[in-house]
Amino acid sequence: MVSKSALKKVADAVARLGTEDVQFSTDNTNPRVMIRTTSRSAAEALQKLGLELEKAGLVEQGSTSGGPRTRENNYGLPGRVPDYVARAFEQIETDPAFQWDTNTPPKEKELIQKQLAATKQALVDSWLDMQPDSSLSRVLANRKNVQGSSADMIRGFSDRQNVGAVGIAAMVTRPKFVEALRSMRDTVEQSHRADNDLDPYMISQVVQETRLRDLATPINDRAIAADKLRAVAHSYYLGLNPSSSLINMSALGVTVLPELAKRHGVMKSFHAMRRASGQASAILAAAFADARARGPAHWGDLSLTEDVLKAANIPEDVRAFVRRRIAAGDIDLGTMSRALGQLASGKADTKLDQALRYGTAFNIYSEAFARLVASIAARELHGTGNSVEAHTYASQVVKDTLFEFQPGATGRFFGKQGVLGPLTPVVAQFMQWNLQVTEKLAREFRDAIGKQRPGETAEVAAQRRQEAQRFLLMHMTAVTALAGTLGLPFATVVAGVIDRLLGDDDDPFDAAATWRNFLADVLGKDMGEVVARGLPRALGFDVSSRAGEQNLMPFSEFLADKRSWRDAMTDTVGRGIGAGPNMLVSVAEGGGKIASGDLIGGMKEMLPVALKSPLEVYRLSTEGYVDTKGNRLPMSPGARDILWQLMGFTPSAKAEYGEARGDQAARTGQLQRRAGMLRQRIAQAVISGDNTTARDLIQQAVEFDRTNGTSVVQSLGASVQGRQQALIQARATGTPLGVRPQDAAARQLTQYANF
Repeated sequence: MVSKSALKKVADAVARLGTEDVQFSTDNTNPRVMIRTTSRSAAEALQKLGLELEKAGLVEQGSTSGGPRTRENNYGLPGRVPDYVARAFEQIETDPAFQWDTNTPPKEKELIQKQLAATKQALVDSWLDMQPDSSLSRVLANRKNVQGSSADMIRGFSDRQNVGAVGIAAMVTRPKFVEALRSMRDTVEQSHRADNDLDPYMISQVVQETRLRDLATPINDRAIAADKLRAVAHSYYLGLNPSSSLINMSALGVTVLPELAKRHGVMKSFHAMRRASGQASAILAAAFADARARGPAHWGDLSLTEDVLKAANIPEDVRAFVRRRIAAGDIDLGTMSRALGQLASGKADTKLDQALRYGTAFNIYSEAFARLVASIAARELHGTGNSVEAHTYASQVVKDTLFEFQPGATGRFFGKQGVLGPLTPVVAQFMQWNLQVTEKLAREFRDAIGKQRPGETAEVAAQRRQEAQRFLLMHMTAVTALAGTLGLPFATVVAGVIDRLLGDDDDPFDAAATWRNFLADVLGKDMGEVVARGLPRALGFDVSSRAGEQNLMPFSEFLADKRSWRDAMTDTVGRGIGAGPNMLVSVAEGGGKIASGDLIGGMKEMLPVALKSPLEVYRLSTEGYVDTKGNRLPMSPGARDILWQLMGFTPSAKAEYGEARGDQAARTGQLQRRAGMLRQRIAQAVISGDNTTARDLIQQAVEFDRTNGTSVVQSLGASVQGRQQALIQARATGTPLGVRPQDAAARQLTQYANF
C-alpha cells in the first residue's frame, strides 16, 4: 500500500529501476502499485526495492508481496466476476436457447455449449469495457483475443464503441429471438397432434436448421488468416473494376425485372424500375458527396444516413421507406467486401480495411444501387405506400433476386461448418451467386409444374404456376440477351451430353461449335454470334463467360472438357482451390515471368484485375493482340477494342479468336490422343507377333485416317521401327528404355541402377 503523498517518490524509484509495465491505482480507498515482470531476476529486484521503500516509510510495512501469478478459469480475470454479472450468468444458463436434452444431437449440443461459453465471455468483455481504464480488473485481465489491445489498459475507443453497439443490439434482439424460438417449438409440438395437417418432419427439420445456423454464428468472430485471404482476394478480382460493377447491376434485368414482372407485367415493372433508378442515383450521389466532404480517408465509404437521404431530395414517404429498408439490412446485405474488410482487419479503421474499402467502392455502390432500385420499385408496384405488406414484399423481392451472402444465409456445407472447416469459405468464395441462382430457378420450376398444394385453391395454384412460368420465360430471355443461347442455364452440361451421344473416339463431335456454325450459315456470322453469345457481341465486347449461367452446375466445365482427363482434372483442381489461393498462384507466376525477362507479362499476371486492364491496353496499342506466349495474333485492335479492354471487358474479336482456337485445339488433341493410342497398340501387337490383333487395329486405323484426314497407317512403319530400335538399344547398352546410349553423362549419372 502506498500513501498518496508518496506516490511520486515511489514512481521515481521504480522508474530508476527501469521497469515500464507498471499500473498505479487511483482508487482512493485502496491505493497500490501493480508491477508485472517477465523474469525471476527482475521480480527479485523489485521485491528488494519494495523492502527498501518500506524501510524509508514510503510503503506500508508488510504490504510488499511478489511471486508467480495464479491463474483461475475466470474468463481471463484476476478474480471472480461481480455478483450482478454472476446473476446474469444464471439467467443465460436458464435461457431456452441454451437448453438441451437426451434427444439433442451431439453436434447441436456441442454448438450450444460453445455458444453458451461465448455468450458468457461476451458479457465479461462488455463489463470490462465499461470499467475505467484504471480499474484493476481491467488492467490485469488476460484479453489476448482483443485485436489491437495489450493485456493492460490500452483500449481503443473504436473497440469499446463496437462492443457497446454489439451489446445494445444483443439486448434488443435477444428477447425477440427467444420469443421466436418458443413459437417455433410450440409449432413443432402442435404438428405432432393427430388433428393437425402440418408436416411434423418438415417443420422439425426447418426449426433444427434455423437453430443450428444461429448456434454456428459466433458471438465474437475473430479474424483468421483465411478471412484475410478472402477479403484481399475479393478486392484483387473485383476491386476498382468497372466491368465487375456493370456485371453486378445486370441482375436488375436478369432476376429483379422477371420477379416484379411475374406479378405486375413487364412494361409496368420496367417503368417502375426506371423511376426507382433516378431516386437510387440521387441517394448514391448524395452519399458520395457526403463521403467526399469528409476527406480522402472516407472516399471509398458508403454511409446512407438520414442526412444523406435528406440531401438526395426524394419524396418524404420514399425516404421513410428507404430508411426502414436500410435499418432492416436489405440495402447492405450483399456488400461482402465491406464485411470481409472489417473482419479481416479486426477493426473498422485499419489501413487494411481502408484499402479494401477503396478497392471495392465500385462494387459497394453498384450493389447498393441495385438493391435500392429493387426495393423502391417493389414499393411502388405493391401500391400500399409504407404499409407492413409493402415492406414485406420489398424485402422478399430483394432477398429472392439479389440474395443474401451473410454466413447465416449460406448453406452450412459452404460455410465455416463445411467439410474443410474455416477454409471452406475460401474454396467456395465466388460460388454463392451460382448456388443461390440455382436454388431460385429450382423453386420457380417446381412452382411452374407443381400440382395444387394442401390448403391452396385451384385459382391460387393456377396463378402460382402462371407467375413461375412467366419468371422463367423472362429470365431465360434476359440471359439470352446478355450471354446468348450458349449462356443459358446448364448449357455446358447439355452440350457435353450431346457431344457424347453424337460423337465417339474416332469422330469427335462439338455441339457448341456446330450450333454456332449453324447460326452463322442461317443468320450470317455477326448475327449468329449475337444469338450465340449475346447482344454485347454486337457492341464489340463479350460478357458471356461472366454473366452467363451455362456453368451453374458444379463441375460442369470438367464434365464438358474435351482434353485428357489429366489436363481437365488439373484445371478443375486449380479452379476448386478458390479465389484466394489462385490469387497467390497468379502472383507467383507473375514473379516467374518477370524473373525470365517478361516484365509486361509478369506485371499483368501479378497485378489485381482492375490494374491489368490498363497494362493490357498499353500492350494492345504497342504490340497488338498477343497470346500468353507472346505470339502476335492475326488481328488488329481498334479504338473500340481498346476502350472495352480499359473498362475490363474482353473485346469480341479476342473472345472469338480464343473460342475458335480452343475448339480447334480440343479437336486436335482428341484426334492426336486417339491416333497415338492406335499407333502404340499396333506397334505392340506387331512386335509381340499377335497378327490377328494387329490386322484388326490396322483396319480401325485406316477408317480413322479416312474419316479425319490423319496419317496413322502411313506412320506405322516408323512407329514399329522406332519402338524396336529403342528395345534393342536398351538391351544392348544396359540403359533404361528411352535413354539415349550416346549420352555418356546420363549413363554415369544412373550407374547406381542395376542395368
